[in-house]
Amino acid sequence: MDDMHTVVVKKNPCAHDFSSTRRKKKVKNATKHWVCVKVKDWLIDDGTLTARVLQRKLKEHYKVSVHCKRVWMGKELALRTIASTICIDLKHKLRVLALAA
Repeated sequence: MDDMHTVVVKKNPCAHDFSSTRRKKKVKNATKHWVCVKVKDWLIDDGTLTARVLQRKLKEHYKVSVHCKRVWMGKELALRTIASTICIDLKHKLRVLALAA
């Protein structure tokens, strides 16, 4: 190990999704897109969940604390993607019915 060509690789023992999930209290690199993906199924089941409730659920399931504003932005993005998916599915079904008639 004294030579200049040897490389030592160390592995982080903590499982993580972010660079610092275990080291910091608030996770700053959790984007609204990550939150959107994680909360989308919860919002499909119950669209009335608030950002605070989703924040608690993220803490329980993923052991990360995300700022409430970021959770709110991710929730809004998830609701928009759910609504657009429903709209696209409805348009497709109407097109199929129009072609069948």
